[in-house]
Amino acid sequence: MAEFISVETEVKEALEVFSEIGNASHKIQRSILAGLGSKAASIIKKSYANSLRKKSGNLYKDMKKKVTTRGDAVVISSNALSENKVRYGYVLAAGTTIEPKNGNYLTFKIDGKWVKKKSVTIPSRDWVAKPIETFIDSSEYKAQIDTLIEREIKKLRKKGIIE
Repeated sequence: MAEFISVETEVKEALEVFSEIGNASHKIQRSILAGLGSKAASIIKKSYANSLRKKSGNLYKDMKKKVTTRGDAVVISSNALSENKVRYGYVLAAGTTIEPKNGNYLTFKIDGKWVKKKSVTIPSRDWVAKPIETFIDSSEYKAQIDTLIEREIKKLRKKGIIE
């Protein structure tokens, strides 16, 4: 399972500016959501180092944003896989307890020494949702929406669609 958060936003009020354009408003909404998704992914990456004590790795590099097919939300995700093909972003966010499948112990190496444990608990680390929720509640979020709307208005003026 991948760790993701769906950042749904009400841009309908902001899109009233574009209501007379007709079908183009759907493309504009997608463009605005894509811009918000890019900003959200950037914010997650900035907070990543604080949450997970590292600023590299597959989880960090694999951060992606995608506007849904309906164009009403943007999904931010990291589908990084471990060596054994497990998506570990979800495990880091939700936390879990790992127990042995075969035998009584998990056996692994730490700092060159073999360790045996009956189980290992990975604590949850809110590395995705909390930074996004903080961003959505901020004035920076509203300013980002304004910037994206202004960008779309400039595009429409350049095409001669509006004055």
